[in-house]
Amino acid sequence: MDSSRKVFCEKIEDCHAKFRGFIIKPLAVTFSRFEEIMMIDADTTFFVSPAKLWDSEKYNKTGNFLMHDRISHEIWFMAERVPGKPDVSVEQNYFATFDVTPFRSLPTLERPKATLKNPTSVTLNFEPSDFLLSSHSFNLRAGHQVDSSLVLWNKKRQPRATAILASFIALNDIPSPPSYGDKEFFFYASELAEAQYSFSDHAIGAVGTKLIDGGPKNSTLCGDMAQVFPIHQDGVPDDDVPLFYFNSDRILWFRPKTEPVYYMKARPWEFYPGPFGERKQECPFGITAGKLSAEEERHLAGRQHIYEAVDAWHRVAKEKPANLDEQNVAIDGVLRKVIAEMQGKSPADVAPAPPRENKQNDQVERTTEMMERQLVYTLSQITQRTTTKRGIVMPLYEPIARLGLSLILELRAMGITLPIEVPHCTDLKLETVELIRTKKELGEIRAYDVCELAASAKSVTNASRPVFCDDIDGCRSKFRSFMIKPLAVSYSQFEEILMLDADTTFFVNPTVLFESEKFKTTGNLLMHDRISHDWWFMAERASKKPDISVEQKYFANFDVTPFRPLPTLERPKATVENKTPVKLNFEPSDFLLSSHSFNLRSGHQVDSSLVMWSKKRQPRATAILASFVAQNDIASPPSYGDKELFFYANELAETQYSFSDHAIGAVGTKVEDGGPKNSTLCGDMAQVFPIHQDGVPDDDVPLFYLNSDRILHFKPDVEPVYYMKARPWAHYPGAFGKRPQECPFNITVGRFVESHINHLAERRKLWEQVKAW
Repeated sequence: MDSSRKVFCEKIEDCHAKFRGFIIKPLAVTFSRFEEIMMIDADTTFFVSPAKLWDSEKYNKTGNFLMHDRISHEIWFMAERVPGKPDVSVEQNYFATFDVTPFRSLPTLERPKATLKNPTSVTLNFEPSDFLLSSHSFNLRAGHQVDSSLVLWNKKRQPRATAILASFIALNDIPSPPSYGDKEFFFYASELAEAQYSFSDHAIGAVGTKLIDGGPKNSTLCGDMAQVFPIHQDGVPDDDVPLFYFNSDRILWFRPKTEPVYYMKARPWEFYPGPFGERKQECPFGITAGKLSAEEERHLAGRQHIYEAVDAWHRVAKEKPANLDEQNVAIDGVLRKVIAEMQGKSPADVAPAPPRENKQNDQVERTTEMMERQLVYTLSQITQRTTTKRGIVMPLYEPIARLGLSLILELRAMGITLPIEVPHCTDLKLETVELIRTKKELGEIRAYDVCELAASAKSVTNASRPVFCDDIDGCRSKFRSFMIKPLAVSYSQFEEILMLDADTTFFVNPTVLFESEKFKTTGNLLMHDRISHDWWFMAERASKKPDISVEQKYFANFDVTPFRPLPTLERPKATVENKTPVKLNFEPSDFLLSSHSFNLRSGHQVDSSLVMWSKKRQPRATAILASFVAQNDIASPPSYGDKELFFYANELAETQYSFSDHAIGAVGTKVEDGGPKNSTLCGDMAQVFPIHQDGVPDDDVPLFYLNSDRILHFKPDVEPVYYMKARPWAHYPGAFGKRPQECPFNITVGRFVESHINHLAERRKLWEQVKAW
């Protein structure tokens, strides 16, 4: 919204001061490229694979999973009392004073209303969870709630909670929550997002050598933190819940062979043992203790040996001895032996990697290098930052602003309430931007300078490398054109986008296409362009190769390798033969191989006056789309403006994608009426409804929209206006030859009826209203 405003810190030194501590963890979640994150502290060792939690019912239901912290410090940290209010903790006060309103526009996994009564004296201005109302910290029984040594977090399923988490460390009016370091931030964010979230079924435990053995549920163990496996299973007693992990740098120093190591057995998280009083928080009491098994001792010893191998790597790399390679080979041999022993295998079972695998590793390194060179990581991160499920995008510049605003009023008159983004490139007047901001008739709408955002974008792997342009002037030169449209998709806050040109008018509500099988299956929907210009644009022939078009050459030369690590909606292998002389280095689609442009029948393929695009379902295609306008080694595809970029991106993403079932049409007043399938109509572009319905003849497919600035000048009540009726997209009428491309031939023509005439009259009135503003 304001490219001059800093988000997390004013300068790098401030970031160093702020984030060289526990608080780097919420920042790491914010900038992570992963949708689903398992964040782990370095000083942990796992006796059970933590990856099992990905498939747990808790995580799959809520998209996050947190571990409990000690029940102690009932007057410290979260439980510290507000000055002058001895019955109110700083945690209670924070929840009571936090304003969730600005975040409620973001999606959340809505939770049921609480069934418990708020036991505190504070009033909460959000819907609390039963967990909060029963938690030890909120009820002044503990100053801690979360052990963040392991956090599972799904950014895509928890967009509101993730934004709130980031807001705690941003330069805004939101104070940091009461917490020891970062730990409770994840809890506060989940609770304030009014989202579903999950905690371990079991309380945190302890690990150590100092045991006061009083028998089951009567012992005391002093030591460091440990967790048992967090999922309760019916029929499994607490004493049989497996040890999950330790969280302590003492994992390197325990020697269970010479001094027994004990851990606290499971107990339910709700259990309150009573206040610690004068006891140390490191000494949970009233517990049942267990001793490490032989297998757990072997694992712990293995972890210590792994550390020794890593330490040896570091030492050798620092000293750079003459026999560096030999020493590294020796260290690797020791490491393989240790891993084999930890897995209960013989060292022979973990043999050195064969040369073939080394080549695979080399390929991985090359792919990673290519991804960085082509800015794939950065573009993926930029394009996947969304806050809203669905909305309309309409790029504008000053000469077409009134036309665009009249279209917005037209959509609102249809009952469309979706939020609208108006990206521009510093080419809307300030008074126009203010008008957009203040006119309530336009509904929920946001005008923003997308070029300012693009000018400030830097690579996530090299902060000195610009992504789209070197400076704002470069961005204005580049994006004050059709090319603002792929940039607008890249920066849109919407997961699902309906992008419209300002010079369109709709006879059918376009948002019904969100519910179409095509869009729901593939996450996108494109419209066809004219079948014309079979020597121009995409169909222009490559230099000295009269049988190869620039489109064919582009597809043949494009290297999809750096984008393949990104997810895609994998499509079936093509069943249509590639009849061109070029070899493709990706899996082409049947659509490409049968398309008019690829087969040299047309120089156009896509009419981008309407584009439907799901950034979340098409992450690879969206990154490729953005790469076409980024500063990398990727040339912009052959296209008239932006139009075909959406087609190239989908095809090269090896993804499923959708086109209209019908060819593009025309609208105009100049008709040569030769009867059905034998007429010619000269004029502007029109589209019939893109979804074929069984039993509905082509002549009965409704007129969908017009794409022309002449929509304001047609006077069908004075001079008849005609449009081309539907025909299948795959139909090839033959070459245009010397005919103008604006004059499709061998068509069936329809005349505007009263509803069309009235609609155009209403659109003109809306334009007059905007003009009066």
